[in-house]
Amino acid sequence: MYPNDVLENLFGTIGSILWSIQLIPQLWKSYRRKNTAGLSSAMLGIWFFAGIWLGAYVLIENLSIPLLIQPQLFCFFSAIAYAQCLYYDQNRSAKFATTVCAVCCSLAGGLEAGLVFAARHLESHGNKRLTTAIGTISAIFIVLGLLPQYYEIYQYRAVIGISLVFITIDLVGGVMSTLSLVFAKGSFDVLAALSYAAVVVLEIGILALVPVLNPRYYRKQEERRRKEEGALSRGTIDTIACETSDSPEKVV
Repeated sequence: MYPNDVLENLFGTIGSILWSIQLIPQLWKSYRRKNTAGLSSAMLGIWFFAGIWLGAYVLIENLSIPLLIQPQLFCFFSAIAYAQCLYYDQNRSAKFATTVCAVCCSLAGGLEAGLVFAARHLESHGNKRLTTAIGTISAIFIVLGLLPQYYEIYQYRAVIGISLVFITIDLVGGVMSTLSLVFAKGSFDVLAALSYAAVVVLEIGILALVPVLNPRYYRKQEERRRKEEGALSRGTIDTIACETSDSPEKVV
């Protein structure tokens, strides 16, 4: 649209860096809280699956090094975040969660290599359909991955568990990547632009729900805490009174 190599590379590199590290704040938050309630494990599973196809696509297209690294890190961190959900939220053992993460990453590497080999073999015969399909599948699943998080928000009636820092980094990465397409040479990549824009819109929606839902949620949590403390206090007083009445009176 507005070809500019410098701006294309600048925005593309920033977007790739942000999309390489966006899940780190989520990993840290889950570790710090020792809890993943409110974070959709389905979202992480879908993103892990999408990362396999995206990683294969960038390798087939032989894109720049930052773009080659980004999907691999995205896939790896998604697997770790999913393992955290297994450990903290589903009460699986650390050994089980670690094994699942390791096996998934190994299978992902094999599937990605198979996709790259198959697509390059077909391209050598002038057929790019598989390459196009791989890119399309990755874009679709990255967008679809955010939908389960909305269901999680609906269940809790609040935006909890998911790191807002992670969402913000991911959102800015989407904006940067979209801008890189604007300044790219050649025809405008509509599919990539739509997938980036969809991610940005869905994540803006999540951030917008925070001031709408969270104040009420935390008020209810505070009210519940006070009621529990009150019930505990009354129970303690009743116990003391009962013990006092049961004790023998002193004979003067």
